[in-house]
Amino acid sequence: MKYKVKIDKAADREELALILVRNDYIVRITRQERATKRSYDYFVEFEEPRNES
Repeated sequence: MKYKVKIDKAADREELALILVRNDYIVRITRQERATKRSYDYFVEFEEPRNES
C-alpha cells in the first residue's frame, strides 16, 4: 500500500524518510507546484516493505 504525507519543514521530511528507510520502506521525497506557481508543497511518499518469502 502507498502513502503520501505533506510535510513543510525539510528537516522533518528527512527525519521521517530516514526512519522509514531504516525499517525497509520504499521512500521518495517529492514536490508539487501550488496553484500560485511560485511555491511548492513537499511530500514524503512511501510503500510498505515487500515480503520476500
